Amino acid sequence: EQYELAARLRDEIAKRRH
Repeated sequence: EQYELAARLRDEIAKRRH
């Protein structure tokens, strides 16, 4: 599903924003 992909992208961006 797209939910998993969106969650992974959000997690990656959140880690980079840290």
